[in-house]
Amino acid sequence: QGPSGRPPEQTVERLWDLMQRRRDEEQRRQGLEDELRRQESFGDFDPDAVRRLAERGLHIRLYRVARRTTPQVPDGVVLVRLQEDRSGINFAAVSREPFESETPEFRLPARSSAAVRAEIESTARRMAEMDVEVQSYAGDAPDLRALLARQKEHTAYLEARAGMGAQAAVAYLKGYCPEESVERLRRAAAAEGWGL
Repeated sequence: QGPSGRPPEQTVERLWDLMQRRRDEEQRRQGLEDELRRQESFGDFDPDAVRRLAERGLHIRLYRVARRTTPQVPDGVVLVRLQEDRSGINFAAVSREPFESETPEFRLPARSSAAVRAEIESTARRMAEMDVEVQSYAGDAPDLRALLARQKEHTAYLEARAGMGAQAAVAYLKGYCPEESVERLRRAAAAEGWGL
């Protein structure tokens, strides 16, 4: 694939933006998958339908309790066992009258499992589109490597300049010199009349 034709600085900005957005989408997807796992243990239902039933006088509450226990509900409330796994049992409590329980209630989700699944799929599509766009910049790799080299040189220059001092007519530079560069520095110093 050929270069994009963008200046390398713009390519870096675009790639950075894509990486940040993809990270956000990945975190969103993980949150949605966690939400779906919590919900699915109660089956696939529409929370709005449960709310509408409450408006019509049929009250439903969801509970998750440890195995070999049941939610503590008042007489006249029907308990329906929904699902059991190694960590606990899910119940729905149903009544024509509003009721309270000392057993902590599983909060009714804001949306259905199907809606959460659709959002996960939408998030996955957006991430795939971002991946394709990132791949479209593969042809820019030589320009990006050249930009990186220039940036490293500029950084080295700024570090060297920060280590320079001056007193009267004499300017000096202090700092680290890698051992493999010492001989080259000595030759340059002799050619330019520098003192080491």
